Amino acid sequence: MKMKTNSIKIPKYYEGRLLNQEKSYFLKKSLLSYIKKLKSINEFLIPSILYISAWEKDKNEIWYEYAGENFKGLFSAEIEELPEVFKKAVIDRKVYIKNENRVKIHTQNKDLFLSKKFKIRSEIQDSGFNEAVYKIRSENRTFWLKDQAFVIYFKDDNVTVSIGNLTNVTKEMEAEEARIEAEDRLIKSQKLLQSLFNHSYDPVFVIALNGKIIDCNEISEKTFGYFKKDIVSKYYTKFIAPEERKRFEKKVEGLFKEQTIRTDTVVENKNGEKIPVEVSAVRINNNPPVIQAFIRDISDKVLLENEKIKSSKFELVSTMATGIAHDISNILSTILGNVSLALIEAEKSGSKKTGEILQRIEKAGKHLDSLTKNFFRISDLSSIIKQPVDPESFFSPLIEKYKDLMAIKLFKNNEVDTLNINSQMMGSALDAVLENSFEAMENSDKKLTEIHITKIDLTKSNSEVHEIIEKGRYTLISIKDYGKGISEKNINRVFDPYFSTKSLSSAKGTGLGLTKAFSAVKQHNGYITISSKENFGTNLSIYLPE
Repeated sequence: MKMKTNSIKIPKYYEGRLLNQEKSYFLKKSLLSYIKKLKSINEFLIPSILYISAWEKDKNEIWYEYAGENFKGLFSAEIEELPEVFKKAVIDRKVYIKNENRVKIHTQNKDLFLSKKFKIRSEIQDSGFNEAVYKIRSENRTFWLKDQAFVIYFKDDNVTVSIGNLTNVTKEMEAEEARIEAEDRLIKSQKLLQSLFNHSYDPVFVIALNGKIIDCNEISEKTFGYFKKDIVSKYYTKFIAPEERKRFEKKVEGLFKEQTIRTDTVVENKNGEKIPVEVSAVRINNNPPVIQAFIRDISDKVLLENEKIKSSKFELVSTMATGIAHDISNILSTILGNVSLALIEAEKSGSKKTGEILQRIEKAGKHLDSLTKNFFRISDLSSIIKQPVDPESFFSPLIEKYKDLMAIKLFKNNEVDTLNINSQMMGSALDAVLENSFEAMENSDKKLTEIHITKIDLTKSNSEVHEIIEKGRYTLISIKDYGKGISEKNINRVFDPYFSTKSLSSAKGTGLGLTKAFSAVKQHNGYITISSKENFGTNLSIYLPE
């Protein structure tokens, strides 16, 4: 095809290439028309950044056929410098892809953008239109330019021409970046909260304002013994111990006035076991509002507090008992001394009846004397003399004593060679424990007590039961019976002096048996714990330090 080059008059202001090359008349005529129109727009002082760029297919170079003064001034560059200056200034390129009612933002950094430039040019050429936003860094300032261009491919010349307008959209893009950054922070925050929710060491319930649980974390299943599907949609009160429900519901009502509450209560798992917990609940004003409740097991805290109460109570009673026992002992010495003299006189006078009365008084006095000695032993926390003894030899007399009343089985770990104890004191204490075991099983078909002796290392233990026990190595003596067990309301009082579930008129015991055991273990610098469930027996554990 013959090129019509002489029919185009090139303006003096023209700074491009194509009008000076052997190109088609149609291309040159069209290009000159575009340039004149853009220049006239610029002359009317319309604040637009207009340009005409061009490139040849499959060639690397791109150049500008026209660049308005605003464009050149923005980058402080002449037209021939603009392609390289613009390329260096670009930080990234954003393309907004509309899909139905949604807009997806596709961001390309400079390296990706430049590596795919041929593909991008081909896509622009095929579509006939280009719209993208460029983030620019030039002369120590950052700004955004929105590029909107019509693209024409001149097939006969193998040239593509892009006629475009650049709009400064810095304010809009700063707002968008701030929004995206805020959304990213929100998503990360939500992911973090979800992770904390899922991996919390404590159960967490999300509860609707009508009281129904709408979500829970994994540890909730383990704590309460239910699968998640069996927890969700249930009312939270189902998991509160019956005796605590009214009090706890009143506390929860506070969330309608305040944003948070913190309170102690008792929950109940699938097996009916009651667990003391601390509940921290917060009202979250979503749409609709929900309550998020963190449930922390405080069994170890309760154990520790009970142990402190038990120790302080024991110290108080011991002090009182010592004083009272001294006073009784002094009075009793006088009484028994005079009774002895009276018995001699009764024998001399031959008054048999008086002698019998005096003997009963003397017997009662000696029994009272025995009780005062028990008080002295219980209240005496001074150091004792301990000696190594063979476990089987130590327990043999006790097993023999109760053989006609109940079966006692002794299980000893091979690593336990000796017990470092005061045999008389510990023997008396364990005798009292076994007596309690027998009385608990008196009406039971299974009259069996098991004694287990083993070594235990608590230097690295995290068990809640061991929170009250100083870390170290111990010999553990566990005494398990299959009796009627101890109720929850009584379990924390069993070591109290004179506490007994037997009637006051009962001739069985004095209520000092387990107090005596507690005192003996304390004098051995050890620890004693008890666990029990009604109708399932009792387990008493004695920890003796090595």
